[in-house]
Amino acid sequence: MLAPPGQGEINSDTVSDVDSSPVPKGNIKHLLLDIRKVWKSDLKEAQSEIWKLCKKLTVVETKDQTWEK
Repeated sequence: MLAPPGQGEINSDTVSDVDSSPVPKGNIKHLLLDIRKVWKSDLKEAQSEIWKLCKKLTVVETKDQTWEK
């Protein structure tokens, strides 16, 4: 489950990084832009790349509570 609109922030301290690449800082919009770039490049490759990017969103902290996937 993702945070309500406007409240989601990627927190590099709490996100477990599957492939040990740097976790993007900022909001979900940046992640969606990354997904769009990958999607346009190669459809077969895109599925695995998008999966890797989405795994970085397993935990999103908000002011009140933590939302988990």
